[in-house]
Amino acid sequence: MPNEPSKADVPGHITANSRVKSISKILDKPSLTLADYHQIGATLGELSRDPKVAVHGSGWKEHVAKAVGTSPSTLNKSLQLAKLYKSGTLGELERTNAKWGLINIALTIKNADKRHKLLRNAVAHGWSDMDLRKHIQKQRGRLRGGGRKRRSFTSHGLQADAHTLVSQLTTIEKYYEQVWEPSQDGYRKEVSRPGEEARVEVAELLTQLGDQLDRVIELLGQVAGKVKDYRDRITVGESARSRPRTRTRRQ
Repeated sequence: MPNEPSKADVPGHITANSRVKSISKILDKPSLTLADYHQIGATLGELSRDPKVAVHGSGWKEHVAKAVGTSPSTLNKSLQLAKLYKSGTLGELERTNAKWGLINIALTIKNADKRHKLLRNAVAHGWSDMDLRKHIQKQRGRLRGGGRKRRSFTSHGLQADAHTLVSQLTTIEKYYEQVWEPSQDGYRKEVSRPGEEARVEVAELLTQLGDQLDRVIELLGQVAGKVKDYRDRITVGESARSRPRTRTRRQ
């Protein structure tokens, strides 16, 4: 009986795989067509059936993305495109004249006619990727009767609120250490690859992220000041309680 494929062997199999090399060759083009993205998705589908590559729990798609110098998101969207459109059936989608950034957002719409109509509308009105995403979110909210409102935050006292902040900050710290920092080489390849239309969406998203980080950093500075103040008050209070009381004599 042959040995089961090992997770540790997956990166080596991916590096040597001819299908992975064909994806890399497509991505090296100065600009990509819709047919190129479809071919990437179809090839990724073939890789998903390769027992030496698609080993469960190995993170094989992330390994492929790293090997070809793109993001797992681009690969997943290309795969989604290939699943929704059989080879040779891209004509109606191409006639929307929508760029890849808009298309990969619209792929979440299951009905093809509605998807194409929305893309034509987005192109006609000059929508950005963010505009289209917000429009889809708004439409889904209407279809769900307004959608479930986000639960507003309420205070439960200093100890509980401080615990919540510790939990949230720990999550961000772990995401940075486990995802963001180890992915820097891949990120640099993504932003240096010419002609990939998805980079327009990424640039817009990074601008939004930068603005939000500036606001959060300012807020965290204020939180740090309050934390120090409350900690000092507790320390002073404890010192006062531990000090022996002296009785005053009556005259």
